[in-house]
Amino acid sequence: MSLRSHLIALVLVTLVPALVFCGVLVVALVGHARSLLSVVGAGLALLVLAGGLATLIARRIAIAIESLSPASNALARGAPAPPRALSVVTEMDAVARDLAEATVAFTA
Repeated sequence: MSLRSHLIALVLVTLVPALVFCGVLVVALVGHARSLLSVVGAGLALLVLAGGLATLIARRIAIAIESLSPASNALARGAPAPPRALSVVTEMDAVARDLAEATVAFTA
């Protein structure tokens, strides 16, 4: 997945539950079919779920960014870049590949 996809998912995960909560609140207040307390409870549950999903997505992005540190440190020392596992963010893989190529170019 690209960084853009991760960021779009992060925004959607946080905004959609808030919009659903507002829609449910309006329906509940107009129809008076459900108590306000149950609507607020459902909205809070959705927000907690959205916060958890947003945290997971943000953690995946942070791990991908942190995985570039050894390659950049190797470039600074002129040493070969250490091997690294593929990331879930495709742009991070491209940066790591470029850092490895730069290390080879500087040491040659």
